[in-house]
Amino acid sequence: MQYLYRRLRDQYKVRFVRRNIENIQMAFMSQDTKVVFNCTGNAAKTLAGVEDSNCYPTRGQVLLVRAPHVHSNVMRHGKDYETYVIPRPGSNGNVILGGYMQKGNGDTATYPHETESILERTKGISSELRRAEPEILGAVAGLRPSRQGGTRVEREDVTVAGKKRALVHNYGAGGTGFQAGYGMALSAVECVEDILRTVRDDAVRARL
Repeated sequence: MQYLYRRLRDQYKVRFVRRNIENIQMAFMSQDTKVVFNCTGNAAKTLAGVEDSNCYPTRGQVLLVRAPHVHSNVMRHGKDYETYVIPRPGSNGNVILGGYMQKGNGDTATYPHETESILERTKGISSELRRAEPEILGAVAGLRPSRQGGTRVEREDVTVAGKKRALVHNYGAGGTGFQAGYGMALSAVECVEDILRTVRDDAVRARL
């Protein structure tokens, strides 16, 4: 994310604004804002103007460990959990060990018994991990933005301050955001290609 942020800021001169909003329509910050992409994740359930009752959190806990002897990705699926070993390239031997897949659980605390379970399960599927005891650098719990019925990528035409605007919803990937995010972004942009084409044409004419 930091790489994308720096590239957009430095290469494409994108201006980033951080602001709290109480309603999705507040994201239309000026009369010139034609499109808003709603990528609010778990907040899509409660944010006014969206309030998608199909959204729910899926809790996961993972461990960050130092284990430079581990080089292979390994994964096994189970009920309410997923066991995986994922080395982080360029991290000087850091590895992610997981995890859990607890639907509807919004607890962000970490628990020692889950840490022990993760270590036991990951050692069971990774012979590399069993060669030496990994150094635990930290335990983290997070909430995946899941959605009953799958992702929501669609355009909604709304009226804000008397003007027709486009609101593009793009959320609900759950635990597959890394894999699906790029394709979802492309689909979201396609939803408003007619508006973006007009913006590009206007920009070209302004330079003539």
